[in-house]
Amino acid sequence: MPRRGRIISIDNAKAMHAVGRRTHTDPRITWILANAEDVATAVTGPVDAVLCNAAIWKTDTTTTFAAIKRIL
Repeated sequence: MPRRGRIISIDNAKAMHAVGRRTHTDPRITWILANAEDVATAVTGPVDAVLCNAAIWKTDTTTTFAAIKRIL
């Protein structure tokens, strides 16, 4: 990751954040407990990219993709 880069991890499961925090300690990572559908509310400002690990199908995809579009 570039020195000025940052990662915002959004997950609605505290357990997933706990695993991530144990595994990745880089201070440029921000951990946000939220649903994917709320990404545009949880993340302020535009982002360069959005990556979904695997569980996008568990969300209201219409709402989630609309929220992603707002922050891109």
